[in-house]
Amino acid sequence: MQIIDCTAEDGAYLRFGFLNIKNFVLQNLRLPQNAELNIGDCRFKRFRLSNFRNIGKFKLYKTNILENEKGQSFQIDNTSIGDADFQGINLLSFDAVKLFDNIFHNLKYTNIIWKNLVEVGEITSDKNRLEKQQDTYRTLKNVTQANSDYPQAIEFYAREMKNYKDLVKSNKNDYSLSDRITLWFNNWTNDFGLNWWKPLLILLVLTLLFYLLLLWSLDMPILNSDHWQYIIQFLNPIHKFDWVIGFLPNLINVIFKVFEGLLIYQIIQAFRKYTRKL
Repeated sequence: MQIIDCTAEDGAYLRFGFLNIKNFVLQNLRLPQNAELNIGDCRFKRFRLSNFRNIGKFKLYKTNILENEKGQSFQIDNTSIGDADFQGINLLSFDAVKLFDNIFHNLKYTNIIWKNLVEVGEITSDKNRLEKQQDTYRTLKNVTQANSDYPQAIEFYAREMKNYKDLVKSNKNDYSLSDRITLWFNNWTNDFGLNWWKPLLILLVLTLLFYLLLLWSLDMPILNSDHWQYIIQFLNPIHKFDWVIGFLPNLINVIFKVFEGLLIYQIIQAFRKYTRKL
């Protein structure tokens, strides 16, 4: 079923419901003010909404896959969704979800199961693909955050930043070294704020390694248990040991404090992922 190149009249009411069809394409449709379009209680193998301009009211609800079919896809592209409501859609059930080059400023939703991996189309290069994916995840992050769906907003934020990291990595000449290091560090330590256990584990490993280096620099026997009584204090970011004397031991101590402070911040950031602002 294809509806292409049309404009609804002002005040029109359009409804597509209780459909079970393989392909549904709505393309190049302009919905004027005071017009309404409802699509619901439908099952599709492929659903596509493309070049849709909504100035009226749009509602998409209970739109799910046509069972016993392979290659189910859900796609919205080049669309200004306008004033829209999405309800009861399981995007995770579709084999592929494509969203790109869209404006979703006034999209409200309830009972939507999002698919974290979102594809894009109309790609001209690897750089263009990364830029489109970053833009799509940024758009979805803003939509989910506006709907107070903070757990999902965090997932989309992390994917947005990972795409940005890949974009920076593949175009090194366009970005500073400090930006590349910052993105790499945030991805490596806590997956852009998703995991607190990674920085905690890294901190514990670095604590052991730097404490061993500290004992070695002071010519203290590593196997002497008396020298390990201070390792818990070593975890204190403001610790100060009177027995740490000399340039090399103090340098090791200072370097550890720098890494320790950064990792503690990463732990706190990940712990606060459901309450912090994105």
